[in-house]
Amino acid sequence: MRKILKWTKEIEGVEREIEILRKKLDLEKKRQEVGEITKADLVKFRSRIDTKERDLRAKIHRLQKLRVTRERKLKEQEEERKKRLEDKKKE
Repeated sequence: MRKILKWTKEIEGVEREIEILRKKLDLEKKRQEVGEITKADLVKFRSRIDTKERDLRAKIHRLQKLRVTRERKLKEQEEERKKRLEDKKKE
């Protein structure tokens, strides 16, 4: 159960990182509109942000897969334990 909670917290943290990246991109867009940076600089920045976001989304996917697998395993163990208890009561 601890692992599931740990992975859930990690997923939430990664989602916050993605939101931060999006906010940074919005700030860079505003800077470009004002003229502080060139359009080429914005394109480079957007490319780096997109790559980071893709990597973070892949990390979320891996963590979710781990979490679902662990939840399924725990559920199966619980069902097996209940079945054993029922068999003992019948005997």
